[in-house]
Amino acid sequence: MIRHCLFLIDVEPDLRKNFQDSGWGGNELALDHLTTLRHRLEQRSGRPVNFNWFFRLDPQIQTVWGRADQVTQSLPDLLDQVEVWGDHRGLHCHLWRWDDTHQRWFNDFTDKAWEAHCVRSSFANFERAFGSPPTTFRMGERWMSDTLPPLLRELGIRYDLSIESGIPGGPVFDDPYATALLPDFTSCPTDPWDAEGNPGLTMIPTTASSPHWIRIYRFPYLQRQRVSLNLVLHPSIVIQSLQAEIRRDTRSPLVIVLRAADLAQPWALANFLRVAELLPSLPNCQWDSVEAAMRHFYQ
Repeated sequence: MIRHCLFLIDVEPDLRKNFQDSGWGGNELALDHLTTLRHRLEQRSGRPVNFNWFFRLDPQIQTVWGRADQVTQSLPDLLDQVEVWGDHRGLHCHLWRWDDTHQRWFNDFTDKAWEAHCVRSSFANFERAFGSPPTTFRMGERWMSDTLPPLLRELGIRYDLSIESGIPGGPVFDDPYATALLPDFTSCPTDPWDAEGNPGLTMIPTTASSPHWIRIYRFPYLQRQRVSLNLVLHPSIVIQSLQAEIRRDTRSPLVIVLRAADLAQPWALANFLRVAELLPSLPNCQWDSVEAAMRHFYQ
């Protein structure tokens, strides 16, 4: 049986907060490695390959660079290549807010007007930048609220890929000033589901590993839990989980993720390259766009 696989790639600035020192160059480095990976996947499978790219165009980008579509100025070669490949383009949005009093960024998760402003403005900026509205969405920090699905459905989003099923709640690892803890997804479904009360919107969770002992940024500093299959995590976790997941008898897509700019970090690149060596050897994989994978899921 063919297993349909989704590779989700977030495209955003290299650094998360210290933007005075940041650019977008990590994404250019990632493009070289992802081009090589694509060719190996195509050669091994004999099938066409599609990746799914999610772009930031939110108020934080607007504030720092003076234009929300800075990705079009900083990464024209990447955008051209995505167009040539016919890959899927989706929207990635964060809720970072500038605190002028304390001169710092923080995640404002509790102000619903701010949440709506970030999502609506990102949606409009995406449509202006790319000439068509997005149909897929990924919220940064795996954030989800009761008000987000109705807003996404109103805007015409068909697929949300924010939820990391099986992952416990907790603080944002590098933001002690965030206004809320991240939601607990340990009991969420592992298969896609239709958003309750929002017909036409499908929630697609990322695939999680089996439980492992991992380091966390708070007491007790080690915790046994699942993690999303992010390709820069420790290869022993990702490879073992991929090999187990690909054997599972299911119509649900396998969903892996990568923050492209992370490949500028030597440790992240080393982990990615080890996992990338394995990916072409996974049997019976079809690397699809979100829409194609979901057409198969609903057949």
